[in-house]
Amino acid sequence: MDKIVVSCPGSCGELIQGYIDNELKLVSCGIESYSYATIKRETLTNQQAGDKAKDALNLTEKYLGITEENQLELDLDIRSNLPVAKGMASSTADIAAASLATSLAYKKPLQFKDIAKICTQIESTDSVMFDSMTLFASKSGDFVEETNWRPEFYVLVLEPETLIKTATFHTQKNDELFKQQAKSFSRVHALYLTAVKEKSLDKLGEAATKSAILNQVILPKPFFKEVVSIQSNYQSVLGINVAHSGTVIGILLRDLTEKNQIINELEKEKVTAIYNNINVYRSCFEGLKEQKG
Repeated sequence: MDKIVVSCPGSCGELIQGYIDNELKLVSCGIESYSYATIKRETLTNQQAGDKAKDALNLTEKYLGITEENQLELDLDIRSNLPVAKGMASSTADIAAASLATSLAYKKPLQFKDIAKICTQIESTDSVMFDSMTLFASKSGDFVEETNWRPEFYVLVLEPETLIKTATFHTQKNDELFKQQAKSFSRVHALYLTAVKEKSLDKLGEAATKSAILNQVILPKPFFKEVVSIQSNYQSVLGINVAHSGTVIGILLRDLTEKNQIINELEKEKVTAIYNNINVYRSCFEGLKEQKG
């Protein structure tokens, strides 16, 4: 083994998130921005890896049944393009990439569902490790519904300076609020299922907007109404999504023909006073990948 490199995309929050069958489930809005986990047998230069990624390495060894005497001396390095504590799946991407890289180092590659179970032992988890748009039980990892659909659109990501750590959001109070919305969210879920069946970007965008509106009761986003009102003015806007446990907002676009006009309107409405970092990403539902060469 020379070195193993695994990539995992991040997200702009979730397309939908809420209670289904008494469990919190979500569909991540994957974007083309990545975390990379590198594993080598020899010491890596300037290596860096957070505690969660290191936990993923250790838990993966345990999951594989690697005894202490058979453990390899592995050095783990994590590099990421994803902002931390904004709801862009930075932790999940780090953890998932570290887990797959570890399993490859032992020549025992894990399936996405196995990695998801490892990730949820560390914290509530996004569905970015799967290679198609996926509905996922974010706390237990027990429910996985892959769609085999990789919808292609753009996301105009509105990123504020405000941070929210995953653990501080997932309180009993917020969990109860999600439960109270279960009946309303069932209609969002039904619309999502129709979007998947028809492969309809318009219905997917509508479901995302409805889920984002519900989330305003739980974690309100500044200038949310102003952002939502923009969509009626532009044909390219599919809908609005949010990080349900983070701070970013996404404007989902079928193309970039009106991007500059939308940004100008956001500036005019003073939205950029809070969301002072705006970037455009392609959607990405490719999941974990070993990087060759």
